[in-house]
Amino acid sequence: MSGRFAAKVYRAIRALSRTALIHRVRLKRKRVRWVYPGRFPYRIIYYVEDDAVKVFALFHAARHDRGWRRRL
Repeated sequence: MSGRFAAKVYRAIRALSRTALIHRVRLKRKRVRWVYPGRFPYRIIYYVEDDAVKVFALFHAARHDRGWRRRL
């Protein structure tokens, strides 16, 4: 993992504490949302529970959704 990629992912996850609810709900039943970390084709997949943001996957955008859905 390159240093720039790790820094972008870290910044995107940190920003979720302020912006988590502005991203569209992608899986309504579980209230799953995702965000892209800058220019990299990866998705940070998360949900909001009470006042906490729970990140549970970091997936390449070209991968099929079944991979992260199994983690729920």
